[in-house]
Amino acid sequence: MWCSYPQLNFRSTLGVKGSRITTLLPLISSVLTHSKLNKIFDSHWGAKPSVGVGNKKGIMKKIFYFDVETTGLDCIKNDIIQLAGIIEIDGEIKEEIEFKCQPTSYENISQEALNVHGFNLDTIKGFPDHKECYDYLLTIFDKYINKYDKQDKFIPAGYNVNFDVGFLFEYFKKHGNPYCGAYLDYHKLDPMPVLLMLDLKGTLKLKGFKLTEVCDQLGIKLDKAHDALSDIRSTRELCKKILEYLK
Repeated sequence: MWCSYPQLNFRSTLGVKGSRITTLLPLISSVLTHSKLNKIFDSHWGAKPSVGVGNKKGIMKKIFYFDVETTGLDCIKNDIIQLAGIIEIDGEIKEEIEFKCQPTSYENISQEALNVHGFNLDTIKGFPDHKECYDYLLTIFDKYINKYDKQDKFIPAGYNVNFDVGFLFEYFKKHGNPYCGAYLDYHKLDPMPVLLMLDLKGTLKLKGFKLTEVCDQLGIKLDKAHDALSDIRSTRELCKKILEYLK
C-alpha cells in the first residue's frame, strides 16, 4: 500500500486507489503546526476507548491491527485469502491471529494480485474453506468485544487501513452478517496520512510511502512484504515509531 509524492496518488499493494489532492498541499503545509499534528494523530490514537467485556468499572483501549491479502482490488468482486491481526488492549498484545482461506468465488481472481502476494491457484485451493475461517474470526471477535455494547469496539488499525476495512466488512456480508460494525469503531488508526504530514513539515524526509520503503528508511524490520502477518507486525512498530516523533 503506497502513495506517490507529490502527486499523492494513494494506492493499494495491487493498484491505484484514492484521489489527487495536490492543490491542498500549500494550505496544509502553511497551517499545520506540530501541536496541530499531535491533535490530528491523537484524534485517531486517542479515539474514545472501549468499555471492556466484563469490565464495567474500567475503560480499555482496544485496537485491532490487521492486514489482508486479496484476490484483487474490488472488495465486492474480490475476496480475502489471508488475514492477520494483532489484538492490543491498553497497549498490551493479547493475541495474534492469522489464517489463509479460499475465496468465496473463483470467478474474479486477478493475476496481478497473485503476482503481488505470491499465492497461485493450486495453493489457494488447498486453503481452508472461507466459512470455517469466518467462524474462527467471529469467535475471536466475540472473545474480546460485546457486540451488543455500542461503546465496546475495536479501533481498526493498519497501513492504508480503509482498504482492509472495506474488505472485512464485505467478508462479513458474504457470510450473511451485515454487522461487522458491531465489532469495529468508525475511528481508524492509519500511519500513512501522519507520515505525509510529518514529511510536509520536514520532520521526516521520506523517499517513498510504500510500507516497505517507509520501514526501510525508519529502521523497522519487515521480514516478508505482502505477507499479512509480517506487514501488520511492522505496521504496529511503525505506529509506535511515529509516536516518538510526536512527543
